[in-house]
Amino acid sequence: MIGGCMAATTAWATWDEQAVLARRLSADAFLLDKQAYLAQSAYTNGVFFDYNNDGLLDLLIVGRGGDWTIKADVNIVALYRNLGAEADYRLQRVSDTGLLPFTDEGYYNPVSAGDVDHDGYTDLLIMTYHDGRHVDLYLNDHGTGRFIRQESVQFEAATNGSCMLGDLDGDGWLDVEFSGYSDHSATALKLYRNQHDGTFSDVSQANVTGAFQGGSALADINSDGHLDIIATGNGNNWVCLAPIYLSQGDGTFTTVPESRSGVKGVSRATPLVVDLNADGRMDMIVNGEPSDGSGFRTRIYYQKADGTFLLDTTYPIIPVNQDGGINMGDADADGNMDIIIGGWTGAGAPQGCYSSPLRVYENHPEDAGLPGNVRPEAP
Repeated sequence: MIGGCMAATTAWATWDEQAVLARRLSADAFLLDKQAYLAQSAYTNGVFFDYNNDGLLDLLIVGRGGDWTIKADVNIVALYRNLGAEADYRLQRVSDTGLLPFTDEGYYNPVSAGDVDHDGYTDLLIMTYHDGRHVDLYLNDHGTGRFIRQESVQFEAATNGSCMLGDLDGDGWLDVEFSGYSDHSATALKLYRNQHDGTFSDVSQANVTGAFQGGSALADINSDGHLDIIATGNGNNWVCLAPIYLSQGDGTFTTVPESRSGVKGVSRATPLVVDLNADGRMDMIVNGEPSDGSGFRTRIYYQKADGTFLLDTTYPIIPVNQDGGINMGDADADGNMDIIIGGWTGAGAPQGCYSSPLRVYENHPEDAGLPGNVRPEAP
């Protein structure tokens, strides 16, 4: 687990950028590794993936300074190779990656990893702002540590949003989805079909729109075998949005508005989709701020049998504002998806104080009499 945080001393005298690697030591303990070999940054995204196919997870950090010890105009795009057991899984920075040293205006989910060209190596899709908006595709140069920017692939770029790789049409090839503020629209949500030859065709739809200052996610929300979309953020006139687009399996989508789904529209948000209670229906975790005055929260929604979502009003997860984020993973290896959250609570937090938490919330549906998830076999 990687955490990029803004931190304050107990004397409230110093703010500082951090890069914290939390290593699991036991069932109930983590070691916070703050060694200087990781680039310190604020507004950080960390993506683990195996770039050289050695069976070890490597790390890409994308972030920038926070104007404390590191200036805000300093961009950090750093790839680290996992050195394995002999080096206690230390991460060593790769010196020449070919990745442009630029980051996005917002830090919601501007990086996605996947094998786009079917050569067996993981490629990267990165949203950045430099001399204009860009969504760049980088092909992995066969595990050498270099990534080749595909200048001939031209997307209608957006920033202040998120980008995703996923198989939208079921042909076995990864397509491109991204949302944010483009040169043509403040509510861009673009879809590009992988043509299997290094090119992409624009298959965006007029009824599928996104938002800026937020994130989108691809997931099979209604469990019909097709990837659906949820998009969060601000739309025109700063309205808070969270529409769901259900795939029809033929490249088209139908819209489920917030009024029908039960999911609040939120800005500065990250949506995660996962079956939390092992009932076979996909649930949601969405952090962010709606327009109803209820403030930044980490909201958990459970999907009901009719496809609508029920908000857990106990708010069991600590909130963080736009300077924080959430992610998920099976932290305790029990088959259930857990929640990782880090960042800054900011002023007006429900607990009534400033703090910078970095927490793991373990998911134990068995404690509520539910069966729990069964881990699938590795492909």
